[in-house]
Amino acid sequence: MLMNWVEALSGAGTQMSASTGDVLYYAGSPSTELFLVISGEVGLYLDIEPSRTRAGSQIKAAAIQAGGFFAAEGFMEDGVRLFTAKAETSSRLLLISKAILPIVTSSSDIMKQLLSAISSTQSSLKEALSTVIAKQNVDIDGLSAKVIELQRNIVAPPPPPPKGTAIKAPPLRPAPPIEKKAVSPPPAPVKPAAAPAKPAAAPAASAENVMFTLLPPGHPLFGRVAPEEESRFIGKKAFTCGCCQATFNDANVLSYKLKTREIKSDMRIIHEGIETLWYSVRVCPQCNMAALTPVFAKYGGREAKLMRNSGYAAKVPRFKGYTFPRALDEVIESYYLALACVLHIDNDPINRAQLWRRLMWLYDDAENVPLQNMALDNALEAYREAYQQKYMKASESFQISVVMGDLYSRKGDRNNAYKAYFDAVHGEDKSNQILLRHAQDMMTHLRHGSDKD
Repeated sequence: MLMNWVEALSGAGTQMSASTGDVLYYAGSPSTELFLVISGEVGLYLDIEPSRTRAGSQIKAAAIQAGGFFAAEGFMEDGVRLFTAKAETSSRLLLISKAILPIVTSSSDIMKQLLSAISSTQSSLKEALSTVIAKQNVDIDGLSAKVIELQRNIVAPPPPPPKGTAIKAPPLRPAPPIEKKAVSPPPAPVKPAAAPAKPAAAPAASAENVMFTLLPPGHPLFGRVAPEEESRFIGKKAFTCGCCQATFNDANVLSYKLKTREIKSDMRIIHEGIETLWYSVRVCPQCNMAALTPVFAKYGGREAKLMRNSGYAAKVPRFKGYTFPRALDEVIESYYLALACVLHIDNDPINRAQLWRRLMWLYDDAENVPLQNMALDNALEAYREAYQQKYMKASESFQISVVMGDLYSRKGDRNNAYKAYFDAVHGEDKSNQILLRHAQDMMTHLRHGSDKD
């Protein structure tokens, strides 16, 4: 059965080796990959405050043997890993990416077997965890608080939220409702109000690789380059473009190596040793299709047809590719290429909003306030447009309300920020406890007249 799994899932995964004692990932890291133990043994540890248990700051919850899956928690919904995984012996593992989904959904037999295998492993894990908690006399309330704290270490990319039947918020000196505008195609990237002039001497490699026709007029070069040390978080992986079917090798962030350093008040996750925003946009070197990595994986024949019909290839210059080490200027260019791609495909407001929100963070890092404000305004406009779409699910509407609250708060618009958080807290969906608690906390801060830093 094990070799059958390795053969069936090899197209969606990468084999790796681990030595005894190697940490495969830490609790609180993004749950973007599933693991299958081919040989050896992996231990799953629950991190506990030293005062919570006589055994110390970690307790072993389970040992996963050959043929077992782990890291399934949060995998399907881009959630968080609640355990730290360590190789107990020399082990061989299969890292299974989200590319597993087409393989699984194409075969009901594979789907049933995989879900059964994961469910069996998770059940064993729960039993082992219960036994450990009982033996170690762990404070259950303290454990629950720790798990909630760990869950705050990762936030799924904000999807589109449905409008739902939101309860009207009480006025906050007063709190006007979020303006609902008629949906209309958004304009091309907004020209920044007062972008600084282009520096006279930017690094040659960066300047040569950037196509100014994609950037707003007056856009500067920042000349920043990623440190070479980031390469330890980056691997090479083969990707297939769903639009032109070209296969190419590209940089791939090794998510199992990521460790959260900080979560900003607008839920931006900062990782130790690498800025993952620099690796978020994937570009096909064959057809020039560009998108955030999760969106890139979903594009296919429909998008290829829309690109052809819109004349995308003739209107948009070709991306010249990323250098090594990667430069901030070419990263920003790839974001604008992805925006152009969205506009020529279906003008989806959520895709635009997510790109502008990340550009806002990049401009924040570059300490360029005019461009940061321009990106913030564009992100808000796109989220407002998405919020009005009637086909949105309640969960999508909830998440958009929270993100809009963060953006309004960052903009200094306290009334609309409070209104957006209120709509999220009192909406139909409350399944995402992390975002719900965040919205409640922000409402409290706004109500008492102090914004979060």
